[in-house]
Amino acid sequence: MDINNIKSSGSFDMGHVSYLIIDDRYLSSASISSIYADKITWDFNRLIVHPKMRGKGYASLLIGKVVEFCKHHKLLLRCGISPYGGLDFQQLKNFYIRHGFQETEYEDFVVLNFSDTAVFDITN
Repeated sequence: MDINNIKSSGSFDMGHVSYLIIDDRYLSSASISSIYADKITWDFNRLIVHPKMRGKGYASLLIGKVVEFCKHHKLLLRCGISPYGGLDFQQLKNFYIRHGFQETEYEDFVVLNFSDTAVFDITN
């Protein structure tokens, strides 16, 4: 799978972006959105890779596109860690950290910050 084969929908101006991979009838996706007035703070909504497609690097490709988008637009991306697939909490947290996210003072959140002005705040 080539990163150029990933489809996208949404835009910065729309406040929502999704990346999709469809392989052998199975969908893998990542989505982020902005619901904050500052338009700089975004939430990582979901990263899903179908169980039959795991182990092929799709999650890394999708998160790479998310990181690229955030870097380009100088965003702060909040990510709550909620294991629901094949990874436990620590494995999932380590996955995000390997892709550039940083730990926060809150155990179940990691953050990716390319913004010059935004500050991570859980109450936001």
